[in-house]
Amino acid sequence: MAKKSLDLYKNFMFLAGERKVVEEMELERDGIQRKIEFYQERIETIRSTMPFEIRLSMFLIHTEALNNALVTEIESLISALLNRLPDFVDSEAEKVIARVARIEKEFKNLPQNAHDLIKA
Repeated sequence: MAKKSLDLYKNFMFLAGERKVVEEMELERDGIQRKIEFYQERIETIRSTMPFEIRLSMFLIHTEALNNALVTEIESLISALLNRLPDFVDSEAEKVIARVARIEKEFKNLPQNAHDLIKA
């Protein structure tokens, strides 16, 4: 019975190593969005389906604190991920600047008027 009660929380064991995953994950827009949505779904699961107490024969285990701790940990993972966004934005900005410079260069190499167009 106790094992079955504890098995309720086995789906949240991933949290033990998740901070490292967040810190090391490659920053890309879709991946960040999927990860945040995944975390939000886990929070919703905790709030909507996890019990606030578990009764085992003569024992009553209050799990509300555990549920709150799980939600707090997941929210901190979301914050850690969001705190990495400036790095992502900076790297994307550098890519955009390089693309714009490349396009500018290509435009400079295009004929500027009809006379140049005929020569080309």
